Amino acid sequence: MATADLKLSKGPTLEPGVDQGVHIIFVPPEVAGDPGTDVPPSQKQLDVVGDAVASAKETDVIVFAGRPWHLVNHKLEKHPEVHIKYPDSVLKVRVSVERAVWWSEEDFRITDIGPHHPAAAAGPPPFPLPTTTPETDIAKRAEPIYVARSKEPDPKAQDHEYKITFVWNKRKIDPNMKCI
Repeated sequence: MATADLKLSKGPTLEPGVDQGVHIIFVPPEVAGDPGTDVPPSQKQLDVVGDAVASAKETDVIVFAGRPWHLVNHKLEKHPEVHIKYPDSVLKVRVSVERAVWWSEEDFRITDIGPHHPAAAAGPPPFPLPTTTPETDIAKRAEPIYVARSKEPDPKAQDHEYKITFVWNKRKIDPNMKCI
């Protein structure tokens, strides 16, 4: 198994106290020998990826082997179970105050915002689908980063949890967000 320098960005400019940034880290196969989407990664592969993304926050989304993961206590934890075991891995955005800002070194699109679970009571859409645009990161690196900035969530969305569906390279990833 090889490790690779992921050349992670420092992220976009965020307004303190308003913007809640979520880094979406797409891990290339050469980092830990990606087994593909049909085979779960080994613990050794997960450990290698965890070391490569050691600076990730609990709410950041690490995409490896076609699946979303969260880094909790220096270990990759599987989505969606991670949100039950570690509730702080769910992005929380205060209605009428904060905005979600998803960003990545790879281009992605947000295609849907829906209830976090099919049986969950559907809340009203918290905000319109954010569009993704290329931006320069705060370190002024040569390559652009891709950023999707939400509006402030509607107060009617308070206490509702959502799945934010991203599409990258024809794959869907759906991390959670809760309006508080």
